[in-house]
Amino acid sequence: MAYSLSPWLKPRFFITGTNRPLAGGLMYTYKAGTTDNATTYSDDAGTTNTNPIVLDSDGQCDLFLDDSVSYRFILKNAAGVTQFDKDRIASLGSTQVQAFNSVSALRLKTGTAQANSAQTLGYYSAGDGGCNSFYWDSTSTALDNGGTIIKPSAVSGAGRWISAVTLINPNMFGAVGDGTTDDLSAINAMFNYFGNNTYSIEFIANKVYYVSAQILVSLSGSNDGGKLIRGNGAIIKLSDSVRNSSVFKISAAANSSIKNIVVENLTVQTAALSGGVVYDPASIANGATLTTTMTVPGALVGDSCTVNFNSDLLGCTISGSVTSANTVTVTFTNATGSAQNIASGTIYARVANGSVHGFVLESIGSLGYLYKFTLSGIRVIGTSGNGIYINGTVFEGSINECFVDKGSTALNGYGLCINAPASNLNPSSIDVNSFQCRGGLHGIFITGTPNIVENINIFGGTTLFSGSEGINWLNCKGIISGVHVETSNRLSLVSASNTYGIKTSGGSAVIMGNYVIDTNQRTATAIFAFSSSSKVTLINNNNVTIEKLYKVQTSGNGGILVIGQDYDATLIDEVFASNVSYLTDRLTAQSIVNKTGFYSSNASITPDFQKGCVVNLQDLATNTTINAPTNFTAVNGAELTISIKQDSTGGWTVAFDAIYARTGTAVSTTAFAVTVIKFMYIQSKWREVSLTTTF
Repeated sequence: MAYSLSPWLKPRFFITGTNRPLAGGLMYTYKAGTTDNATTYSDDAGTTNTNPIVLDSDGQCDLFLDDSVSYRFILKNAAGVTQFDKDRIASLGSTQVQAFNSVSALRLKTGTAQANSAQTLGYYSAGDGGCNSFYWDSTSTALDNGGTIIKPSAVSGAGRWISAVTLINPNMFGAVGDGTTDDLSAINAMFNYFGNNTYSIEFIANKVYYVSAQILVSLSGSNDGGKLIRGNGAIIKLSDSVRNSSVFKISAAANSSIKNIVVENLTVQTAALSGGVVYDPASIANGATLTTTMTVPGALVGDSCTVNFNSDLLGCTISGSVTSANTVTVTFTNATGSAQNIASGTIYARVANGSVHGFVLESIGSLGYLYKFTLSGIRVIGTSGNGIYINGTVFEGSINECFVDKGSTALNGYGLCINAPASNLNPSSIDVNSFQCRGGLHGIFITGTPNIVENINIFGGTTLFSGSEGINWLNCKGIISGVHVETSNRLSLVSASNTYGIKTSGGSAVIMGNYVIDTNQRTATAIFAFSSSSKVTLINNNNVTIEKLYKVQTSGNGGILVIGQDYDATLIDEVFASNVSYLTDRLTAQSIVNKTGFYSSNASITPDFQKGCVVNLQDLATNTTINAPTNFTAVNGAELTISIKQDSTGGWTVAFDAIYARTGTAVSTTAFAVTVIKFMYIQSKWREVSLTTTF
């Protein structure tokens, strides 16, 4: 820390209006713009003064200042009467940091060689979240963007205040975040700056940013990224007047790429178009209809509409459509066989304003791609299109703990849609973890047409409640594991024959440990539907309907392998297939899995599937290598267990052939320790599932 003389050198003060020294005067020292105490010093070694400083009989004091602090001085006489109040005072050796309550106040100040730093305490007023730090660049002619580049009002040529921060937020550009003020221009200005610079964005926690149009983040060229957008629970809320667009879209120019971008903990929301009206239907004869109208502000002809009634419909049906601006016509239809007199109740209507996607990430063109993106904790509320829409050739994408609530199972679009269009590159490696979707006709749709998408993984914690399809998988290779799917075809616009829990077409899939149920228990519903040459392995899925315990259908040249599957042998005819050449029952699969082979300690061990799928290596007495298994026919989903026990000495290490994809945890070398590793064969590798050690 450095200390320099104050700009008054050894200051001497006088009684106001006289030439008499202010003996015994009191000098109070604060931080600039505040009444927070700031320390001063009596020498350049840092000996502190009292606060207030008491002037001597000549009205003088020794006054050295911290070079890094901007001060406010209030001088009073011994009786406490203020003589002066001076703000923003810096030492002779300092670079002066000036404090301003707002950006508009900063615009009134032109920087100098000495006064070359500034701090705004807010955008409109101190404490509103828009604070920023600036330095003065006397040569800059950059365009004023209202946030990170500020041109003083008095400057006509060069000279700008330039932000010194690398973490920006919407309030620095003038956003308010109160849910009603239109923050579109401020947020667009922020993202324009973000798109052209290597900066990160951090929204202010739990703010609601209302926007009157789509937020579009355009990344030009092949963006090498490292970009971070952290939402902190903030909401971007789109006006209900916007149609056929998206709330938030990150897009690369044609044939350009997006690399290493992370978006986390951000909510995007479309304003719901809805209305309610109390209605008492007249008696409806059998075969007759009854209509009424209700107001839904913002609704336009062509918008999709769902309605419901909170009284018992007595077997009648209800439907609605937008028949003119702001008006929904509701129709009750009686096909019960007798007249019905429905009690009074409330009609509720929800209108989807066109097709509005929630969050979109895209790179278009045959040469562009999306590389190593991460979407984490994104929430999409009320969208009438796709909740999260990934459009482009993907390499190493990750979607973690995201949530889509479409509000109605009648709304078109998908909770998550990943579209890999025609490209010169084959997409690969997409992980979906703990994704949740409520409402909408479809949960997850992934397509690689015409290319195959390699290594698509949909993992545990994923929960889908949809109207028609839980997962639709087209030209993909990968794993669907630990997913909970519930489909409901109550709505008249969804036929029972088109409701699927998991559907694949082309490519191949390992489907294991999933729970799939059709809540309407329609016998025509297919729990799994495989077609167009799908190669599918089913492992230990729990699939339940009221009438059929297990159903699979396939067509074309598809093949199915079933391992450890719960199904009733008397319902084998419910497995509709043109090629089920690998169908095996649970008993056969289990008998293979439970067979154990015993192996003696050796420098290398080769598991032999003719001995069984359990390798028991007792009393290891030398360092060893586990080789690739022999007598094994490559089948996705096959299991292998390796149990290794150290002898009484311990200390022996175990290496594994490259065919084993391990997590990195070493086999215990403790004497008598038993390490059990379970593997599953998936796509040419024995992949570690679990490791346990007992002592």
